[in-house]
Amino acid sequence: MPTSINGLSVERVDGDTPARADRDILWRVIRDDDLPCEPHDSVSFLRVEGEAAPGGIVTHHVFGTQGRVRCRFSVSPDGREVVTRVAPQVAECDVVGLFCEPVMRTILVRRGLPSLHAAALTRDGSTVVVMGRKGAGKSTLSAALQQLGWSVVADDLVCVAAIDGVWHCFAGHRQTKLTPAAVAHFGAQGLSTRWRSATEGDETDDGKLLLPPDPDSVAPPVSPVTALLILGPRRRDLAEVECVPATAIEVMRAMLDNGTPDPLAPAGAPPSLDPGVISGLAGQARIYRVTLPDRLANLAESARKITALMGS
Repeated sequence: MPTSINGLSVERVDGDTPARADRDILWRVIRDDDLPCEPHDSVSFLRVEGEAAPGGIVTHHVFGTQGRVRCRFSVSPDGREVVTRVAPQVAECDVVGLFCEPVMRTILVRRGLPSLHAAALTRDGSTVVVMGRKGAGKSTLSAALQQLGWSVVADDLVCVAAIDGVWHCFAGHRQTKLTPAAVAHFGAQGLSTRWRSATEGDETDDGKLLLPPDPDSVAPPVSPVTALLILGPRRRDLAEVECVPATAIEVMRAMLDNGTPDPLAPAGAPPSLDPGVISGLAGQARIYRVTLPDRLANLAESARKITALMGS
């Protein structure tokens, strides 16, 4: 039975299992114990490469740890099929996580669907999209908002579309990644790392812990966007969060900075984000420039103030 992610129905089949026809994406997973070694300086690595094929370019995402390829995802030129070859020792949660975030970015680009590097959360009819560069505090703010009853709609990748003239975001991967310091602050226990292995001595820890969504929280499959938060760099001199309306220039820059680029485009190339997406979201949502204090102790109060702002 196909499942839905980012508004697309995905059918996963293992090996040569026959597939249904009524789905948006066919994801075929093949466990392969003969993936090649690949000397690499990093503990873990990612390589994206293109290969000419009938109908266009196949995009390959190659993930590895400890000098060995662990997963290879091949996305068809039209973004309708993905073939994954994965080493037997790779945990299922890692295979799903890679498909739902970096590989799904490519799928959305190939299908011409706009998306943002962001998190989306919903509560009491309000849905907020949180954008910001790495290190701005998206994940820690998301975790703090979840403690106040917000439900994660998507983490790290948010697909948006206009439905009957109203811009919505779709439910995506709902797993927040936190640093050990943030986990200790929130008092979470028993969280898993990424790149877990079934083989002793063959694990790699990238320093992030996975916070699953509250099992009692429910994210709607599609939600109208009511607010955008643009996170700037955190500041140690701040005693409390700053939230001010964003200027038109700040909105445009944030959208372009956080739009999903083509993974095969040259480094630094802007994302192919249609101007209609920017103007549509800017005309519909309340948009704030948010600066968080660079202290975990201030996080709960920051989340409370943002929650109050969203309810005003």
